[in-house]
Amino acid sequence: MPILDAEIQVAGVRAPFAAGSFSFSQLTDYQGRPSTDVQLGLIKLTLVGEAASWSIWEEWMLDSYRRQSGRLVFYHEEGQTAKTVVFYDAFCVHYEGRFDARGQNGKGSFRTILHLSAAAEEVQGQFTEAHSTIPWATDEATRKRALTKPASLRPTPGLKASAVQPLPSAPATAPVAAQSAQPPATAKKIGLQQSLEEIRAQYGEAGVRVVEHTEAEALRVLSTQSNAERGPVLSGIIDPTTGNIFFGQNTDTPPPNLHSLLGKRLEAYLKATNGKTPENLGVAGAHSEIYALDQALKAREKHTGRPVTQQDLAGFLLHNRSLRGSTKGVGVPPRCTNCAILTDGLTVIGNN
Repeated sequence: MPILDAEIQVAGVRAPFAAGSFSFSQLTDYQGRPSTDVQLGLIKLTLVGEAASWSIWEEWMLDSYRRQSGRLVFYHEEGQTAKTVVFYDAFCVHYEGRFDARGQNGKGSFRTILHLSAAAEEVQGQFTEAHSTIPWATDEATRKRALTKPASLRPTPGLKASAVQPLPSAPATAPVAAQSAQPPATAKKIGLQQSLEEIRAQYGEAGVRVVEHTEAEALRVLSTQSNAERGPVLSGIIDPTTGNIFFGQNTDTPPPNLHSLLGKRLEAYLKATNGKTPENLGVAGAHSEIYALDQALKAREKHTGRPVTQQDLAGFLLHNRSLRGSTKGVGVPPRCTNCAILTDGLTVIGNN
């Protein structure tokens, strides 16, 4: 079957690309025999449409030290993945924006061209390393464990008529029907006081991403976990510095090796209350917001190489979704007192 659509999944977003390539090669000697190990070529992508104008591409390019892991996903059709290329700890080494006001007949006026250089790649289960992210010599297994793992493969999107030539047998009205099923960007979702456009205006693209991806993750959890297995709330936190989103659910105990900033706050809170926190709220420090923020803080420090301070918390964006009740998956629950105190300083999106 032919490949009809392709996208890059990275930094919490999924972006279709109009053209893309990845390659592997070996140098040869004068007799044509391979004289090197397999070498990774650059991943080259051309983005058009809305995705081409997203600021995350410039941010990635202009941060000389930013590495990001993600996937290139190629589809036969809706629900059928043809090929997946996983790339690890990639730098953006080339960015080019092109504008042509003559864009017409489905061809975008503005396009973004990216070249990515990955530390390693995995294609259909075959792993190849270009260089180690560890600055000293070590074994292959250790080097592989040190690579930043990309987020889980997201469900396939609907095919976009603008990204491919329509099949001859496809009815002319199909693209219109597909678009009409999408809610307007100005519509408010259940539990939200703002529309996605209002969220974008106030919090930027990162705010929209954490709202949409937390809802998608909540729906995934609801479809894969029983009511007894899951907690009442799913928390999503995005770090705009890295573009990564972290999720958490309620448990009975705080995260192991709790980040020092949260650990000090929890210790001070328990001391101030003599350990008598509201019984109906469960164990302080064991809720979804703490688990998500703990991951985000540790990842930020790994990325920047410096400790996270209380002043940095405002840069992280939090969004919660209900996992129980009549609005599960789409409802935005109120925050508990314990979490509000322990995560004070976070930027919160939603009716909570």
